Amino acid sequence: MSIKRMNHQGITSNKITSPRHQRGAAGIYTALALIPLFGMIFWALEGTRYIQKKNRLADATEAATLAITTANQDDKTYENQLATGYIQAYIRNITSINNIKIERSEGIDNYPTPDGNEEREYFQYRVTAKTNHISWLSSDIIPSFAPTETVANRALARNYPIYLGDKDIDIVFVSDFSGSMKGNKIRALKDAIQAIANEILVPRDGEVEVTNRIAFVPYNMRVQEKRSNTRWCITQLDYRPNFNGGNYSSYEDIDWSTWSTWTRNQVRDCSNGYYSCTGKKRRDARTVYAILNASKSETGSGWYFPDPYSYINFPGSVAKTFTAKANNLQFQSTNQKLYSGGMCSGNFWTIPLTSEKTALSPIQNNMSPDGGTSVYQGLIRGAQILEQGRPTSPSTETSAAYNSRIKMILMLSDGQEMPYVSTFNQLVNQGLCNTIKAQFNDSDQPLYMGVLGIEFDAQGQQGFKNCVGQNNITNVDDVDDLIKEILEMIKKGSKTDGISKLYYRHLES
Repeated sequence: MSIKRMNHQGITSNKITSPRHQRGAAGIYTALALIPLFGMIFWALEGTRYIQKKNRLADATEAATLAITTANQDDKTYENQLATGYIQAYIRNITSINNIKIERSEGIDNYPTPDGNEEREYFQYRVTAKTNHISWLSSDIIPSFAPTETVANRALARNYPIYLGDKDIDIVFVSDFSGSMKGNKIRALKDAIQAIANEILVPRDGEVEVTNRIAFVPYNMRVQEKRSNTRWCITQLDYRPNFNGGNYSSYEDIDWSTWSTWTRNQVRDCSNGYYSCTGKKRRDARTVYAILNASKSETGSGWYFPDPYSYINFPGSVAKTFTAKANNLQFQSTNQKLYSGGMCSGNFWTIPLTSEKTALSPIQNNMSPDGGTSVYQGLIRGAQILEQGRPTSPSTETSAAYNSRIKMILMLSDGQEMPYVSTFNQLVNQGLCNTIKAQFNDSDQPLYMGVLGIEFDAQGQQGFKNCVGQNNITNVDDVDDLIKEILEMIKKGSKTDGISKLYYRHLES
């Protein structure tokens, strides 16, 4: 190939170009031509990889959504940890997970059944996730993906819970019978228990035997048991030994059934040696008198009661939640002269688990409230009553049937603790409610504990919140709504896992 060139004299001449020059120009043209080709290759390879990442993220979010929906903890920390774990397990080479969004909602849907569609409640979770990845074939010259790319996907699932279904249920009502419950409140509570018994204590269709059970544990400052037509006032606490020193007896060594029949002045005189102790130990009298004075000081109201804060062994009380209390700690409710009014002064007593509606009739016909408020006494006794429903030496079949029963403790109260305002909180902080729940860990479904505040802001009480959780407390502002609210709480507590279904990820709530 030649190129004509003109010299300075205007004479043209032919010059042969160098083959090396020709090859250089061809190389440049070839390189430029390869850029889009390599770009297509980069896009194809990396694009395929990111499509796979997106699909894997879809699988991860679907699995996470089903797990979160089935668990239904409504706990953001737990849900984020669960979703993160699934994403990390499903997808490799993640630079970071820059966003996980979990949305929960509830509603009613037409659920298909063999008999046609029926309206069913559901709760729904939507999980949206974004992950960052380093591109393998990123270049500033060749068309390609950015050095770091974000992949996003989401999934949605709904759970249709089953309420009670074919399961049997044990419910313990721990009910406030303090003086403030007199009047409309106690009438509404009695009517509610009777209505619920009429609905629950009935045989299933085609059966004769009633298998559901209800127990009733009323309380004021303590609980009462009825034996041989006599009411006995019983504490559920454990007390500190040798609290006052060598010249005093330990709290639990004292025969309170006898000392409760003495007046405070008689106890004082015996403790000081001014009065014949008639065969009783002076060191016992000293302890009794010290306990009464401690109560007067701690309550700040001149009340003499036997459970001052300073004498309670809180760790021991929690550890012995299910241990029967010694008989010497009991006293006859109608025969005591020692304490201020309000200590087991109401006419009420515990009714153990029963499937017979007639066994609950004394609630409506004979019981009446009075006195102060100590919900921890009722709660501990209620847990014991629930545990007494466990079969002894059961067969494998009987044990399995018991474990499948739904178990509930529902506390009903109309006011704060009085006069010992801190005892319940301290017991809860020591693990009382967790200990009660753990006792029934062998059940197929965890023990449900709930609180209903009767014209009372139970949701604002820290002890209740720490015990059962904010979501398991209901304030009943109108006593006429008590039956409805109790039934709603029973429905909530009997909710089983139900059926979880994965939906198309773009389904709108």
